[in-house]
Amino acid sequence: MQSVPEKGELVTIGIPVRNGEEAVGDALASLLGQTYGNFELIISDNASTDRTGDICKEYERQDRRVRYSRNEQDIGLINNFNRVLGMARGELFMWAAHDDLWEPEFVECLVEALRDQPDAVLAFSQQDYVNRSTGEKRGSRSLLPFSGPQDVFRRSISFLVSGRCKGNMLLGVIRRQALEEVGGWYNGVNRRGKEWTGCDNHTLFRLAFGGRFCIVDRVLFLKGFRPSFQERLSRFPRDGEPGLSYRGYLEDITTSDLKKVEKTGLRVAAFVNHLKERVETVYCKVRLFKELWLEYK
Repeated sequence: MQSVPEKGELVTIGIPVRNGEEAVGDALASLLGQTYGNFELIISDNASTDRTGDICKEYERQDRRVRYSRNEQDIGLINNFNRVLGMARGELFMWAAHDDLWEPEFVECLVEALRDQPDAVLAFSQQDYVNRSTGEKRGSRSLLPFSGPQDVFRRSISFLVSGRCKGNMLLGVIRRQALEEVGGWYNGVNRRGKEWTGCDNHTLFRLAFGGRFCIVDRVLFLKGFRPSFQERLSRFPRDGEPGLSYRGYLEDITTSDLKKVEKTGLRVAAFVNHLKERVETVYCKVRLFKELWLEYK
C-alpha cells in the first residue's frame, strides 16, 4: 500500500501515560513507523516518577512530530486522556495507550476508511491481544458486527447487545468534532469516587448517536496485556459499576431525539446488557480464580 502524502488530513495521536517506562518506547517506535505521514504525536505525562519523561523527551528530540507535555501532579487517568484531546490540532484524533502496538498501516487504513465513509465518526480495525511478557497472542472476537447499522436506533441496539472486547474501538481514529461534541472520554466515578471501567463503552455509546462506526477487516491493532492477577482482576467491573453503566445508558437514551417506541426498545436492550454484564463478570471471575488455583496449587 502506498503511503498517504503529508497533505492529507492532519491526525493527532494522543498518548496519555503515567510510569510507562517499560513499554512506552516500543509504543512510540510503533507509532512513528506508521505509513501515514501527516500526524502529530502528543504525549501527556501524568506526573510519572520513573524514566518515562526521559524516554519521551528523547523521541521528541529525534522527531519534529512529537510533542511532550508533563503534568506536575497526578490528575487522574481519564482527565489525562481528555487533556491530550484538548491539545489536539488535527481534524482526526486517535488515543494511543502507552503499552499497545500498531501495524504500520493502522492509521493509513483507518483514515482511508473515514474518507470513503463520510457518515462514519470512528474507524477501527480487527484486533488481537498480545502478552507483553512473552509476545504470545490470544485472539479476539470479530468487531465487524459494529460496522453495519446506518440509523441511530439499530446502531445503538447493536452496540448494547454485543459482547465484550468492544471498548478498544475508542482507540481508533475518530472525527475530533464528534468526540468533542460528546464531551471527550466520559469521566464517571464509582461509589468510592474512583474512575470506573465502563467509561470507554459509555463514550462509544454516545458516539454512536452521532454517526456509525466502520471496521477495517484486518488485524492492525495489538492490545498489550500482562497475565498478572492484579491486571486480570482490574478488567472486571467493581463497586456496583454495572449499575452505574446501566443508569448512564438510560440517561443518554432519555435525552436523545429518538421516537418513544425506539427509546423503549433501547431501555430494554440496556437492561438486558446490564444483566449480561453481571453474569459475565461473575463467570469470568470464577474462571480467573480457577486458572490461578491451577497455576499455583
